[in-house]
Amino acid sequence: MFSFNKLYQIQVEITNRCQASCPMCLRNIHGGIENPLLKLNDWTLEQFKTIFNKEVLTQTKNINFCGDFGDPIINLDLIDMCQYVKDNSVASISIHTNGSARSIDWWKQLASALPAEHNVEFALDGLADTHSLYRVGTSYNTIIRNASAFIQAGGNAHWMFIKFKHNEHQLDAARQQASDLGFTAFNFKSSKRFGKQLYIDAHGHLMPCCLIASFLYANYDTTLHSKYDLIDSTSIVSIAKEVQDEVYNLINEFGGLDSLNANIHGIKHIMDQPVWQTLIHKK
Repeated sequence: MFSFNKLYQIQVEITNRCQASCPMCLRNIHGGIENPLLKLNDWTLEQFKTIFNKEVLTQTKNINFCGDFGDPIINLDLIDMCQYVKDNSVASISIHTNGSARSIDWWKQLASALPAEHNVEFALDGLADTHSLYRVGTSYNTIIRNASAFIQAGGNAHWMFIKFKHNEHQLDAARQQASDLGFTAFNFKSSKRFGKQLYIDAHGHLMPCCLIASFLYANYDTTLHSKYDLIDSTSIVSIAKEVQDEVYNLINEFGGLDSLNANIHGIKHIMDQPVWQTLIHKK
């Protein structure tokens, strides 16, 4: 049983705002317009203190500022939140960020506000010529400037490198750059985005992912969603219904669901067809 007295770490998204437009991030549409389903919100310092009260801080060993949609450094109260944790607990702090915002002085202040046990992970996917190919809207040079100021002020910085085809040849050079600048860790992982995978449903229909497949059977009745008071259920259902109609129209245009049935056509034949390539771009 996972009870309060077993709580060890809390991951918190103090904002869902971000200045970046990474193509596969759900906060935007393929790196373009902002996701219309996303309601922007920022925690205040008072809200943070209310939720992370003394009882919670005493129990928690690590607070991880890491968002699904937003970057924590965009919240104007982040430094004060870190200082509050430092002054009222022995919890360590982790921050995951693209690092491409705020001034040099801000980063120095952040280093001072963090407890001795901390790390800030900077998302640096390559070097100056490749980093922004995926991290659209961020600047490699700005991140290096900010990370350097943070390190020089006593901050513990980690370099996080996501490998893509366009940057994997720079892995060793990036690791050396991290060492030269004073990063205490260099971590990397291979990207699972833009993955070469597919989904086959119980009827044998091929889809680029399970999300698109789910639109085939979803029931978008607003009365079923009205209990969620954090979102405008009518707007969300309306948008989802539009996506469902678009998927159905596209499939019907190319011969209906049977055109995607592996029992009839086989996987290779389906993936060579225009309908498949169009669905891939809808993913």
